[in-house]
Amino acid sequence: MMSNNEDGQELGKQKNRFAKLTGSKLDEWETSDLINAVGADGKSFQFTNKDTEDFTELTPFDDYLRKEDPEKLEQITAEHEANRAANKRGIPNWHYSCQFCGHGIIDIFKIKNVARKTKAVIGSECIKGFENVDPANALFAKRDEKTLRDAMKKFIPIVSNQIWTDERLKLKFYYRDGVKKMLPKQKFRDYYNLLKAVDVDKISVATLKTIFKKIDKLEFIEYPEYVEDIVHPQLAKEKKKQGGLDGLFD
Repeated sequence: MMSNNEDGQELGKQKNRFAKLTGSKLDEWETSDLINAVGADGKSFQFTNKDTEDFTELTPFDDYLRKEDPEKLEQITAEHEANRAANKRGIPNWHYSCQFCGHGIIDIFKIKNVARKTKAVIGSECIKGFENVDPANALFAKRDEKTLRDAMKKFIPIVSNQIWTDERLKLKFYYRDGVKKMLPKQKFRDYYNLLKAVDVDKISVATLKTIFKKIDKLEFIEYPEYVEDIVHPQLAKEKKKQGGLDGLFD
């Protein structure tokens, strides 16, 4: 489809041209690396771009039109620029052209060909045309896994220190060699030992979630907000709703 959907049948043929125009096979392409999407709205994808900084971006659809119908390319490009400037986000207010099929798209999806060091922008529907490009549900799971692992790496040293220094967690104070020290309650010592044994890169996502969920029984230790969104999505939603209501009475 073009920006106004009038050429869908013709431009659908672009799918058959993609491999030829990029000099590649479809199964050579994979998903570009997702960003650690803290605070993401859950409806679109964010990419790091770091994994493809030195890759060449291919624009097979634009290249095809540039050769066969440059006036149409100029028209589409102008329409996309106008739509982005107006920040309109509804069909047919496309922001980009899918370089796989030619459809107008709003949110871009990035793919890469590691062997050829190339990259391209396609629509989120067109990922179904690539065998090794992740479907949406797999991508959200991958995004959440990265968020959890990165969060746990930051969480462990901070909370481990808190357990042995936060007086709200104490069982008692004692003196050793004339130095006052704090002994945390047993449940906090148990949690400290659990964190100490964690190999963040090797444990399963389910185990990561379980370790974070144990915070529910540990007062004064808090989740990173974006972790709670993954571990307790329903609870996170309820808190946000409650927060919105509270704001009415400020």
